[in-house]
Amino acid sequence: MKTPRIAHSAVEPLEDRIAPALLVHGANLLGGAGNPSTGETSVGDHAVTLVKVTSGQAVVWYDGYNSAILGISFGPNANLDITGDVAGDVIGNLTASGGVSDSDGNASNGNDGAKLLANNLLGLKTRALGNQKGSIDNIVTGGSVSGLSITGEIEGVYAGDGVFRSESDLLSAGVVESSLSIDIDPITPGIQSTFTFTQAGSEFRPGASIANAKIAIANGLQIFAGSGNPAGTGFTGAGPAGGSLTGIAIDSATVPAGAPNDTPSYAL
Repeated sequence: MKTPRIAHSAVEPLEDRIAPALLVHGANLLGGAGNPSTGETSVGDHAVTLVKVTSGQAVVWYDGYNSAILGISFGPNANLDITGDVAGDVIGNLTASGGVSDSDGNASNGNDGAKLLANNLLGLKTRALGNQKGSIDNIVTGGSVSGLSITGEIEGVYAGDGVFRSESDLLSAGVVESSLSIDIDPITPGIQSTFTFTQAGSEFRPGASIANAKIAIANGLQIFAGSGNPAGTGFTGAGPAGGSLTGIAIDSATVPAGAPNDTPSYAL
């Protein structure tokens, strides 16, 4: 996954208190008991709601110096409404308790978010904001995806273990990376700015599907559902069914600038 085009900066630790729901530099937890459901930013004398969580929870990784959403981590059964662009990816690596996942299961040394979870994304809508079209780099989760309405560009939608298919543009040397350009784990010394996922270290929903997606601009887009048997369990008869793609509507499609001549504008 591409590194967001935002200058590097440090992060403040995740805090439950955001009152009013003004997005602060770093990690902002939205949704769930006791937390705001919307994240706003100030534009002149006015406040603009950039993210609304209508169900579930999400951490909005926000660059307060550049007023940019760098990426979003979402939990089980999340539904998001986003105004403007997301400079990076929307990832299903938030636990049901509202913390990012942890690859070694030891919270005392920090949570690295490097475990993709079987989180279903129940909806995601983007809206334009000024010269921002409502674009996202990729949506990646180990669960199913439904109810997408993307008013700008998007490069990938991956459900289940679909992101680990050999054809995946995001898979490199057996890993999938998502960079944020800010420190995602302030407990661990140094700067950790990238989620690094492996297939063996992730959780997947068998037969994860993608349904009801309306996309304005497919930019070398891949839409991959998951397999029916992500754990690789042996079967004596027919295995379980893989995920499906239904209700996919693409208004226009482009090939990314500089891509090889045989690059498709979209692949389903």
